[in-house]
Amino acid sequence: MVLSLLALAFATLSFAQEAPAPFQPDALRLDLEYLSCDAFQGRKSGEFGGKAAGRWLQTRFQALGLQPVGDSWLHPFASSPLFISSQTFLSIGEKTFSAGKDFLPHPSSPEGLATGELVFAGYALQSDHPAWDDFAGISLEGKIALILRWEPQAEQPDSLFLGKELLPASRLAAKVWACEQRGAIGVLVADAPGPSAGTSAAGAPFWPAHSEIFQRVLPGLGQMMPPEELAATNFNTTDVANQLFGMMQGAGPLGSSIPVAYLSPRMARALFNKAANNLTAWVKQTNQTLQPDSFPIPVSIHLQVDFDPPSREGRNLVAALPGTAGETQNEVVLITAHYDHVGMGKSGEVWNGADDNGSGATALLALAKYFVHHPQPRTLVFCAFDGEELGLLGANRFLGQGLVSAKNIHAMLNIDMIGRAKDHTVSVVGTKSADGLRELAEQAKGDLPLTLDFNAEEFFDRSDQAPFYFEGIPILFLNTAEHEDYHTPNDDADRVLYEDMSLICQLAARMTVGLAHQDALIFQDGYNRRRSGYGMPPNSMVPWPIPFHQRMEY
Repeated sequence: MVLSLLALAFATLSFAQEAPAPFQPDALRLDLEYLSCDAFQGRKSGEFGGKAAGRWLQTRFQALGLQPVGDSWLHPFASSPLFISSQTFLSIGEKTFSAGKDFLPHPSSPEGLATGELVFAGYALQSDHPAWDDFAGISLEGKIALILRWEPQAEQPDSLFLGKELLPASRLAAKVWACEQRGAIGVLVADAPGPSAGTSAAGAPFWPAHSEIFQRVLPGLGQMMPPEELAATNFNTTDVANQLFGMMQGAGPLGSSIPVAYLSPRMARALFNKAANNLTAWVKQTNQTLQPDSFPIPVSIHLQVDFDPPSREGRNLVAALPGTAGETQNEVVLITAHYDHVGMGKSGEVWNGADDNGSGATALLALAKYFVHHPQPRTLVFCAFDGEELGLLGANRFLGQGLVSAKNIHAMLNIDMIGRAKDHTVSVVGTKSADGLRELAEQAKGDLPLTLDFNAEEFFDRSDQAPFYFEGIPILFLNTAEHEDYHTPNDDADRVLYEDMSLICQLAARMTVGLAHQDALIFQDGYNRRRSGYGMPPNSMVPWPIPFHQRMEY
């Protein structure tokens, strides 16, 4: 990759003498002291203080002249486990099925009703190398698509695709997007018969009424934790269970606006029979001939996905600064920080979270102040995520809602806890997610008196950059590590090191300029987290095995 050295050099020169006004220590202190004051009651997601903090940040973004993304500034999402409502159903002809063994919504599916004729769209793949097009000869306009998971010859090491390494286009979000782009109004997903197929509809571990993990494992895990450890985090056993389950439900965000559900093999075979076809024979023949064969199925489908109202609701704040270059202004550099914390203790003490992550949210605001006067070729989208402390919920829901298409995200820069640098050191995580990112970070540092640590990966999965990495988006993450006040009532604004925070904000601005000018980035799984081989179980922070056929990203 060729980095625009001119852009970085300009940024370095412009900051060399004195920090721009938004990054001055006193300016940062003023905003951080307010955001982490007792009035916001610890900014817990879904509670008064969290909502008030989101509104305050919204007014600041509005005053800067940024633009809301979507139909509002604040985008609500369930920050408690989702439950399928009794209004969810699937009708095939005259038969109606409730959610269960034969049919389950995808956890990232939007709510809605889709009614239409059914079209089998094979694996919903289109590829040049090798040549493959499941969409040839069919129309999905106004139809419901039935598609198979994975890809042809997926279980064969010598597959003409990538062997047992699944194509990026085999991820379910890519398949649903391809169907939606062709006019589909709903998608039904079935396992392709093979050694890794399940016996019932995928998704059961991710829905409370059907999940042994939710009903037994997670509550037991919380109860096993010593009470003093739980008290030290300001969480209870229910919080722990909900946090882990929220991370599970957030896996494999679709970014879709049409309902999506999984079918059991039994139901998929029955639908094939309605077209006088046999699913197992079709897969065998397709593997042998490597010729796509999609066709309409003469049956009417009604698919409705509906969830119970959540017991807790978070809100992401998303604002945009349009790009200036015609070719790249539709590409987005995301700049993100979560603004929530863990609320108040039982005795009324406020856990203000000045460093975690008032410092990141303050930096996000400072970056917005700077860039409204220095627009970039690519569009900058500023995301203040809610629900990070509850399991990276805001980041996952952002991807799931499709407010910004993942295909348009050039890269994301996440900022979490930059207020307590030790020996002027800042961790820079994510440089292995694309070629050129380490060089970008090193050149962005320039003459700033900071030490960059590229080896601090212990926080890789613990902040909002992780879901973007798993979706194949290049990431950078700035952090200054934990300290003795982390997740305690002592994390207050008077303990923040504002001179170092100012330097890190300048570093973030320079990195943003570099990302906004850089040539196209090619994502690479440099941290070996995605585990994209056929038959491989997912990476999961839940201490319970989840089999391959239950991977929600496929």
